[in-house]
Amino acid sequence: MSWSTFEELGNEILAQCKILDKFVKGQNLKKSELSFSNYDSWQAVIDCLNVNGSEVEKNARTDLLNKTADLRDLVLGPAGTVVWPALTYPYQLSTLKILNDFSIPQIIPRGKDESKTFSEITKALSEKISRDLDRRFTMSEDFVTRVIRHASTFHILAIDEENQRVRHTAPSQAFFCNPIPSSSSMKYSVQSTLTICLDLRFLNTAFRIGDALLRYGDIVEPYETAFNLAFDTPYDYLRYMADADNLELCETMLKHLTFVMSSRNMATRDHDQDILAKNVISRIKGQQPQQISKIVDMGGGWGDVCISIAKDLLKASKPLPQFVVADLERMITNGRDQLKQSKLDKKIKKKITFEKYNFIDEINQPDNADIYMFRFVMHDWSDSRVITILNNIVFNMKKDACILIMDYIIPKQDVFPLVVERLKRTMDMAAMSILAGKERTENDWVQLIARRRAFGVVELTLLSS
Repeated sequence: MSWSTFEELGNEILAQCKILDKFVKGQNLKKSELSFSNYDSWQAVIDCLNVNGSEVEKNARTDLLNKTADLRDLVLGPAGTVVWPALTYPYQLSTLKILNDFSIPQIIPRGKDESKTFSEITKALSEKISRDLDRRFTMSEDFVTRVIRHASTFHILAIDEENQRVRHTAPSQAFFCNPIPSSSSMKYSVQSTLTICLDLRFLNTAFRIGDALLRYGDIVEPYETAFNLAFDTPYDYLRYMADADNLELCETMLKHLTFVMSSRNMATRDHDQDILAKNVISRIKGQQPQQISKIVDMGGGWGDVCISIAKDLLKASKPLPQFVVADLERMITNGRDQLKQSKLDKKIKKKITFEKYNFIDEINQPDNADIYMFRFVMHDWSDSRVITILNNIVFNMKKDACILIMDYIIPKQDVFPLVVERLKRTMDMAAMSILAGKERTENDWVQLIARRRAFGVVELTLLSS
């Protein structure tokens, strides 16, 4: 990409801003101020774009992210574009980790006129850490002040210089529990995501990909990855997380994934469970009643996709098939508990069951299922492991049953904005480093499915989202 002037790029940015402004004005939001200091109004705009925005508005948001990143890089210059992340990101992550580990934002009450002095924050931190350590600990006010001042440079917390008081900004309020717009009951906090992403072992996993390549020759087995080196374990990620000693880490990871998978995040990656659900629903509605009587959600976690399908069918007065959510024991235990505590229609609850299943070690038993669904599962596995997973299903599949896979496709170069491809490529590196997984291009999927044709898989349908 190239532009003749900064103004030319600026005008492209302005065009996307106008699209978003027109959409927001048409929503008649009570609060729609774009302000780093107002969480509710800023979040209302983003929630509205996520929930009500058309593809035009969502694409404008993504393009705006992309072009503003381009502008920043062009202003930095060639060397600056390379050096800036290495120079600044480690310490930005360090400050985020300190804020998260010590829950510093939570010390300041939420409220328009609420604030605390550096001294008050330091005292509260000293008392909190003393309780946690069960011994007297005195926090340095100079340390607290320097951390908060650094955080304020990327809009987390704000400082009233005249009175030397610290107040909340919108980003600092994200450290509290906030509702997920796509769910009437679930809430999220960035704390779980920061705890996982800033865990030194997971950070080291990212840094040791090259070491893993040198150690193992290639990264194709889930127990021969950078994760194994960083966590100093012979076990693959899933087995490690299932260990009773790692329960707290596993629970934090589940909360992190709840936030990440809640919907379209940061305008670059769509996790919408309804995309797969709508495809299944269209198949069911096109069949005679009870022709599709059983659906198995492989790796279905807490059963969100099954619930989405059931709700739509119930609304359309269609008969509900039997749903089975197959996953690891800890996941289905959580799923059962969540389903039991939910306020879902009893007709839906009685149609959903949970079964323990291990993709690699278990062969699917004859179960007369009509549809097997895989939502964001295959990218966690290498090609050879995906073949094993499919073999274990096809072995006892009904002749007229089908497998539906919802997963990511890395776009061809210049098809999507660079910011979208950057995140997909980042996730590809993460999958490789943790699980020996792989984000695939369209051609990768074609070749992978072609390897299954000898076993009866004869069609690959790519659905745009």
